[in-house]
Amino acid sequence: QATAPKAYYARTGSDPTHVSLLDPFPFGSTLALAFPDDPIYIEITDGPAPVDPATVQLRVNGQTMAPTVNKTGSRTAVNLPPPSGIWNSGDNEVELQFGGTTHSWTLPIMNYVTLEECLRTAVGTGTTPGMRWTTHQWDQTGTRANTIAAAEAQLANELNSADLTQAPGGVFDVDYVNFEQDFLPDGLISDTQPAPRNAPELGIPGIPGLGTVGDPLNNIVGEATAFIEFPQAGLYYMGVNRDDGFLLTVASSEGGRDLVTGPNIQEVGRYDGGGGIDDNNVQSFMAINVPQPGVWPFRLLWFEGSGGASVEWYQTDKRNVLGLVNDPFITTTLRAFRSRSAQPAATNAPACSATGAAPSLVLTRTATGISLEFEGTLQQADTITGTFTDVTATSPFPVNTSQAGMKFYRARR
Repeated sequence: QATAPKAYYARTGSDPTHVSLLDPFPFGSTLALAFPDDPIYIEITDGPAPVDPATVQLRVNGQTMAPTVNKTGSRTAVNLPPPSGIWNSGDNEVELQFGGTTHSWTLPIMNYVTLEECLRTAVGTGTTPGMRWTTHQWDQTGTRANTIAAAEAQLANELNSADLTQAPGGVFDVDYVNFEQDFLPDGLISDTQPAPRNAPELGIPGIPGLGTVGDPLNNIVGEATAFIEFPQAGLYYMGVNRDDGFLLTVASSEGGRDLVTGPNIQEVGRYDGGGGIDDNNVQSFMAINVPQPGVWPFRLLWFEGSGGASVEWYQTDKRNVLGLVNDPFITTTLRAFRSRSAQPAATNAPACSATGAAPSLVLTRTATGISLEFEGTLQQADTITGTFTDVTATSPFPVNTSQAGMKFYRARR
């Protein structure tokens, strides 16, 4: 039709100066979210008006950054790692300027949890390799709701019909979590998968149960507790494939704490519902930011209503499954322990209190600007009376004073 837009397979003239490469790419990538430590990398290709690298500016969340800008031939490369090692989770607003033009887009960063100092002990304090596993089965004719709340209530309030004859004190000692009720290959980890995913499926400890009313394969709740050692600071990734749901938390009963209500519990990931396990994909991909090496207590709650029952807890990188957490035959995955030789901070210690120690902020000059050394959470604003927002940063935090405009900083708890 005459009013329809026109399309052509070629055009006259040369291409204008344009952004030819953008990574992470937010407009059609196979990944919905970028990773917290992904650098922003941009290539600009010259048109009739070549790019002057001196005109290139990059701002993230309103803050002028100091990327590396290099021009080779007709291409200008702009590279910016996260200034503090990781970006803020959620939407980050990016603005690129060059040659009098401005391009803006949103960079979505996946959620992550930063482990707190409160429950940390030093590397090497883990003792007795493995995990502690508790199985609870509710002997009833109906099916319990497939929710985290229902699973917690079952653990706390109902009689246990699981077979505990091999569980001294009601606890099974296990190396890892890779359970399937019929011992069948299932999910991403099994003896039919290539290494390092070839750990054999184990039966669910204590199942089938000893009940006399309901199905001995239904209404199961499992709980794994372990002290996991993170040997280096940085980002770690985990996955839990499950049939039906799960909750993964940083939690401990040490010092009179409660595993369910705290204090000092951090949620890492959850699936609050029913559904089968996936043989091809990571169902629940979770990122953990470890600020310094150490040992933290973890709790995995898993539940199943009826039908299939299986659960896998493993470590990944950004693309691949690395193997089960604490697989004794794959020493490159995270190590887990049933106990540890040191205690975390007391619940009333500054590291564990609601407010913590008093925040502090010290400014020193550097060759390129200033450095902010701080205790607590660093915040910034464009005006002294403006709205202050958190800066995902570790101390010391460098600030380039050649940026346009003013910034105001403070530290808070």
